[in-house]
Amino acid sequence: MSTLHLVAPAYRDAATVIPIFDYDTQTLEEIRGHLLKAYEGAYGAPDSVDFEVKFIERDGEDAVRALLFRPAGGDVRGAILHVHGGGWIAGSADMFAPFCAELANRHNVVVLSVDYRRAPEVGGHVALDESVAALGWLHREAANLGFESQFIAVMGDSAGGSLSAGVALRARDASLPLKAQFLIYPALDDRLVSPDGPPANAYAGEFVLSLAYLRQVWDARLKDASPESLPYLAAARTQDLSNLAPAFIAVGSIDVVADDAIDYAKRLIHAGVPTELHVYDGVFHAFDLVPGPETEAFKADLFRAVEKFLE
Repeated sequence: MSTLHLVAPAYRDAATVIPIFDYDTQTLEEIRGHLLKAYEGAYGAPDSVDFEVKFIERDGEDAVRALLFRPAGGDVRGAILHVHGGGWIAGSADMFAPFCAELANRHNVVVLSVDYRRAPEVGGHVALDESVAALGWLHREAANLGFESQFIAVMGDSAGGSLSAGVALRARDASLPLKAQFLIYPALDDRLVSPDGPPANAYAGEFVLSLAYLRQVWDARLKDASPESLPYLAAARTQDLSNLAPAFIAVGSIDVVADDAIDYAKRLIHAGVPTELHVYDGVFHAFDLVPGPETEAFKADLFRAVEKFLE
């Protein structure tokens, strides 16, 4: 069944030319290379902006590489921990450097983008552990970086949105203050991609990110996961969502992870968590890499929500 008629007009040409990722027929290097090319085309090259490379030391563990972006001028108002997307197997902090620099300068915030290690080279829990370590570093360095530690948020797209939700859960359970979580088309529930039944939404997942590929990357991520880690790696598995940081959630209506986002937003609302949900009609996964009215609407909503977090 073709769903091209459901794609918003400004995005139809892109829908027909953007390749579908496939973990079986494409090598890992090809997937990573294609993603890098797509983001450079949308945002520009990483070396087009300024940042500092930080290595966050941990007792008995490898240091975590992260990129630090400082605003060009004015008082620092807070900080955002940025967690990049890429299906847990691809992507990098460098790939998002122009986006993080824009966030820093637009809102006068420090942005720390964590360059977590990826599956399958390491177990899926490593990325979350390293992201939480980066959040702890922001808390410890808040005074040195010029902001108050109660003004820290986490933000990520796709796999980074999944990790950001896990960071928010870990922060709550460790009593580590977090003021907001920005989840951009996040993958939150591995159970929704089970091969045992029909897709939850037959009208989603034809473009960019397919259900088959989502199953593949979930399998890669959860290969070495312990039962205790599952509620953090797949946030929708967490029974108690109370007392989490306020959430901003954004997704396209024909994105294969739309159900993840909508269901999680509903559960957050029922748990008493202030939640803002945006579903953009007729757009697919990573639609914000394509120019168009839905992309502009999403950016305006996101930037307004960041301003709200800083109040």
